[in-house]
Amino acid sequence: MQRDILKTFLIFILLIPYNLFTSGAVSTSITEIADSLKYPEKIRFMGEYAWSLRERNPDKAIKVANYAIYLADSMKLYSQSARINNFAGAIYLHYKYELKKSLSYLNNALEKAIIADDSIQIGYAFNNLGDAFQLSGNIPLAMEYAKKSLYIFKAANDSAGIGYSYINLAFAYQKDGNFDSSLFYFKKTLQIRRSNRDTLGIASSYQEIGSMYFAKNEIEKAKAYFTMSYNLHKKLDNRRYIAQSLKGLADVNLYEGNFSQVKEFYLKALELFSERKDYYGMIDVRLGLANYYSKINQKEAGEAELFSALSIAKELGTSDKLFETYKAYTEFYLNINDFNEANKQFKNFLHLYDSLYSVQQYETLNEIQNRFEMDQNLYEAKLNLQSERKIRILLITLIVVLLVLGGILFWRFRENVKLNKELKLSNASRDKLFSIISHDIRSPFNAILGHLELLKDSNITVDPEKYQKIFKSLYLSSKNTYNLLENLLTWSQVQTGALQAKPEKLNLKILVTETIELFADSLNSKSININNKITDNLELLADKEMLRSIIRNLLSNAIKFSYKLGNIEIGTKDISKDKMVVIYVSDQGKGMKTDDISSLFDIGTEFTTPGTEKEKGTGLGMVLVQEFVHQHQGKVWIES
Repeated sequence: MQRDILKTFLIFILLIPYNLFTSGAVSTSITEIADSLKYPEKIRFMGEYAWSLRERNPDKAIKVANYAIYLADSMKLYSQSARINNFAGAIYLHYKYELKKSLSYLNNALEKAIIADDSIQIGYAFNNLGDAFQLSGNIPLAMEYAKKSLYIFKAANDSAGIGYSYINLAFAYQKDGNFDSSLFYFKKTLQIRRSNRDTLGIASSYQEIGSMYFAKNEIEKAKAYFTMSYNLHKKLDNRRYIAQSLKGLADVNLYEGNFSQVKEFYLKALELFSERKDYYGMIDVRLGLANYYSKINQKEAGEAELFSALSIAKELGTSDKLFETYKAYTEFYLNINDFNEANKQFKNFLHLYDSLYSVQQYETLNEIQNRFEMDQNLYEAKLNLQSERKIRILLITLIVVLLVLGGILFWRFRENVKLNKELKLSNASRDKLFSIISHDIRSPFNAILGHLELLKDSNITVDPEKYQKIFKSLYLSSKNTYNLLENLLTWSQVQTGALQAKPEKLNLKILVTETIELFADSLNSKSININNKITDNLELLADKEMLRSIIRNLLSNAIKFSYKLGNIEIGTKDISKDKMVVIYVSDQGKGMKTDDISSLFDIGTEFTTPGTEKEKGTGLGMVLVQEFVHQHQGKVWIES
């Protein structure tokens, strides 16, 4: 291959953003980060960002999630769409307290997850739906969806998902009055979180287990778990769960009649819940305060707390919290011996119970119908996706048969051209292989054998100078043949698909320095100097052996076509905005014709030229360089 005066090989190697989501890793704004990413990474990033906003700014979180869902759906990235719909549904459920909108997103998540055949997102959709029905007071549906999600997560061996399913089952059993089963699942969740070293999850499990022991009237155990939860959440500065732990400790002290810190605990919990706009927590604390005031016979203060709790529950429209509030009303008046008012509130409680039961029946029937319709729609959607191309061809056929026939003939023509091209390339590869074996390998071996034949004959004396020439010739022939075999082996691995890029973080300067050392003899024999101008500490992501082979082949060609006392330079140019780096190798030869440049990368073209010292080549070097560069999503070119 001819390489002559002032030629430069330019290679792009892809650099991937590193630790993008780690704390402090990025100084640019969120918008700049999102704009710098390509799809689908951009959509994934926006989903994560929406989820991170859920507590401090749920409205903005929903806006970001909606845009990400729009992008995912428009690009038919249904798995991503399912994931972000799950995020949005959970935000509406737990941070905006809008149950109906939550259900809409969660149903969308389930539909998209089934289309994408994404079992993990199907599991989360089922689990979130169970959470939603639990908050609506429909415990049968809540339990059914929790069991469905558990089945899916177990099949996928997803420990985090299994933990979430256990939590929902535990809450469902708690609402159903089965405290032993609830405690069992909360403890199984704690085991998973401990094995995953999930400190926040462990602290939350302490709170949930404490609540179960309190419901079972095992007060000492409840107090111990509430205390552990409070201490750990305080260390983590999780203010929402600090509030829940304080509420639990207040409940325990109230039950034991230790009134000294009860009000202080409740009011501090209320302050934290109000700060986080946790309306469910605010209702729970106000009901606890009402119970406290009933114990110390402060009717007006207790009624004020009940009224506040009922107002919040009505505004939220959550059946579960309305149910708890009316029940608390009844217990409050019983505690202060106002039986007439207790009876009145008990009737409200029964009325709501009947109404809730009717709603549950309706929801259950409606959910069955919705699931049936969804199954039908998804079945049809899958059929449409699977046969989309066939349907398109059929429609075209019905519109104009001749056009379809022409399209089919044109398609067959293109396929034949493609097959002929592949066959030609295959034949060229075969011919190249035979050429190398029959000539390029056989010829140096003939030379080697001839020299060895001369040296083994003890009757022939060889003067030292001639001996050195023979030895040098043997060495160069052996070395060139070894390099040829090495390239040939690598090329065969590429052809069979056995060689795939495995990028890792590399220091380019070190790798180039090590590669230059391999050419010490060649450089000395031609008195050539190599100027290594690679930027210090430049790190990139690349397959180490492929990059080493690229540099080795380029340097080998530069040395081969350089004159004695010549100079070779290898260096890098500035990193571009699209995370690529330019690596160049230049030498000082005679130059090459423009028409010959394209032949260097074509294995089917016989194009090989001796070097300045009559060094031979095989034509494989630049073919390998091009293949390895392409495997790194880069490109290679030559300027003369």
